[in-house]
Amino acid sequence: MGNSSHPVRFRTNNNKTIVIPLTPDGPAINLDEYQIIDKPAGLPYSTEQLLWVDPKARPQRLYAWGGTEDYGGPISPTVHELRTFTRGDKEGENFTGTWTVESRPPRDDSTSDAILFKHYSTWTTCNDVGIMLGGVVVTPDFRYFSAGLVTYNMTTGKWSNDTRQAFPEVIKDENNKNMTLSNSYAGGAAVCLPTMGTGKGGLVFFLAGTQTSADPRSRSLVYMPMMTVHFYDTLTRTFHKQSTTGPELPSLRQDACVVATQASSDGMQSSYEIFMFGGEASGYPVSSDVWILTVPGFRWFKATEADIYGNVRTEHACAVIGQGRRHMISVGGRNWDENVEALGWSDGIGVYDMTNLSWISPYKPNGTAYEKPQVVKEWYAEGNLDRVVFDTLETAKIFGLESQFRGEQTQLPIAAIVGGVLAVVLLSVICAALFVRRRQRSTQGKQNHSELDKAPLEASDKLLDSTPIHELPPGIKAHELLVANRGAGELQDREIAIEMHHDSRPQELPGNDVIRHQPSFGCTLPP
Repeated sequence: MGNSSHPVRFRTNNNKTIVIPLTPDGPAINLDEYQIIDKPAGLPYSTEQLLWVDPKARPQRLYAWGGTEDYGGPISPTVHELRTFTRGDKEGENFTGTWTVESRPPRDDSTSDAILFKHYSTWTTCNDVGIMLGGVVVTPDFRYFSAGLVTYNMTTGKWSNDTRQAFPEVIKDENNKNMTLSNSYAGGAAVCLPTMGTGKGGLVFFLAGTQTSADPRSRSLVYMPMMTVHFYDTLTRTFHKQSTTGPELPSLRQDACVVATQASSDGMQSSYEIFMFGGEASGYPVSSDVWILTVPGFRWFKATEADIYGNVRTEHACAVIGQGRRHMISVGGRNWDENVEALGWSDGIGVYDMTNLSWISPYKPNGTAYEKPQVVKEWYAEGNLDRVVFDTLETAKIFGLESQFRGEQTQLPIAAIVGGVLAVVLLSVICAALFVRRRQRSTQGKQNHSELDKAPLEASDKLLDSTPIHELPPGIKAHELLVANRGAGELQDREIAIEMHHDSRPQELPGNDVIRHQPSFGCTLPP
């Protein structure tokens, strides 16, 4: 975990669970208040693992799976045991809990095929289903990007491995050649919108990250574009994509963190706002700005300008904290500049007010509940949701906005307009040419009338002579139809929302405490 003034530039193994108490009347969060829960001997150490929170279990549980045993050293096989943390009773001011390990590796419930063990995957919990997409498979000989979506139903205990194409895209590689992506995805961030989707079963959004060919021989990495967002409907088990808008788009990145929240005063039909912070590109952290993607508006807003470089973070963890779900906590990560302190941060921990769009200190847990930021409120108040055009009818139906899919309705009018313009232009040119030729014939007839009887017979019809007739003056290009540039920002070249990320992403359980298993997760637990 990086200190704000002395960021960590390397990693050391830490096989402990660290708890950050968030008491209702507590002052600013302080690193000195961390509590440590030791793991039993023999429990495998892992980094870049996934974490799923079981929102229904009592006592509360979370699951850890995948990850590697070492970082930056020799290749080590991915950890394949499913580890379970069960929260214990509080002993005085101390939190307790126990870790256990499943004895058998997981298998697909319908096919009995083994589930690939991965690390650096993108994961989250959506209601009672754990979601994991992509990642890296490690063998004793080499590592490679993997395809497929893995789900784990924490109520039934059933696993599923879906190898369908998640992101069916064709992109250009470094040689400007078409490369078909084979469902590979790594370094991304995912977040659940638990009350949206078919039957309000939940949607999982995937942001940032990279893709490559699933071919282990390929070394091409391509950043996910921001002009399109991909999401997964957990009830129908289908992927969707939708174009985004905005005057400006976030820069391409991986290793960012995302959280989602919803204004309770707006009711169950309210929009969700997804907040994205940090990340890196080409080995360097991106700016410290914070971005908002509102859904179903699919519109990007730049929430916070990048004016405090010390707040830059990558490989960090984020979660929504507090009963009002107004604040985002960012824990750990790297900022790459040991000489710059992050203002308002304490020991690598920052708290962001998602309504006022500012980093705050101290954090007051009993503040007011989340409300949409003013800029988002105004966007919806101006009726902009009615102007959203969905890419497919299926996507529009998910949000109950079928009338705003105009793909089939606009194709015929556009063709008719283009055809009409061409017909009018062609007819005008023909009429003009005939008029000019008739005038020429009339003038010549008057001038030469007295000589017609004397002159030899000639071809007087100028339309038959050898001079080419230009429909428009030579050298001038006629555009059949001009199309204005599209608006900038559309993509370059549960009752509680649960947040999760690829690497060290905290997740939440209902309540007020964040529990963090170093170095890869955290979640909120009630006192």
